[in-house]
Amino acid sequence: MYFQNAIPPQICDLIIERGTKKIQKSDEKDTIATTGNNGQKSKKRTKAVEHLKDADDPSKSYIRDTTVSWLNQDWMYHLIIPYIDKANQEAGWGFEYASHEHIQFGQYMPPRKKDETGQFYGWHEDTLYNPETDDVRKISTIVALSDPNDYTDGELMLDMGEYAEERYINAKEIMPKGTILVFPSTTYHMVKPVTRGERYSLVLWTRGPRFK
Repeated sequence: MYFQNAIPPQICDLIIERGTKKIQKSDEKDTIATTGNNGQKSKKRTKAVEHLKDADDPSKSYIRDTTVSWLNQDWMYHLIIPYIDKANQEAGWGFEYASHEHIQFGQYMPPRKKDETGQFYGWHEDTLYNPETDDVRKISTIVALSDPNDYTDGELMLDMGEYAEERYINAKEIMPKGTILVFPSTTYHMVKPVTRGERYSLVLWTRGPRFK
């Protein structure tokens, strides 16, 4: 479920300013995003693939090249959480949840060299079980901070499943600047490589008791 123009453009610009400044001040370990299957680009992982299972050598391939920082101001949660609650109710999911993770600011840049791939995030789902708290990610929320005209490619794609009437949805077409997209964390999704301009977004994961 999506809510267009939920966040004013000037607030999006403010978040971009704060997110990029934090990236500039952080060291590398704070800005390189990690994945559950360790698919982040590194000195060892040098070949870009859409899914690690399709790689000739998964140990040397990566499905993610994203620069991130963490923005945990209360006012940002206050902007986003009401839409999570609204989607959970109106979509009929009825998920039980109790907490929200830190807000991740994501930066996707174009290639710096001709032989490079622009930053991207291959096919993945967000479900992540935490045995210490015995809970799991249930809802994923993405906030579009950039105008789609400010970058080329970099589409956010959703896989709605083999038997869906429309399996693949190009969310870039329905997400002008300030749009909030909310979906179950079990949904596979990806961000295609950016080839021009800069793409910025926020991601927030909502957690609750394990499904039974």
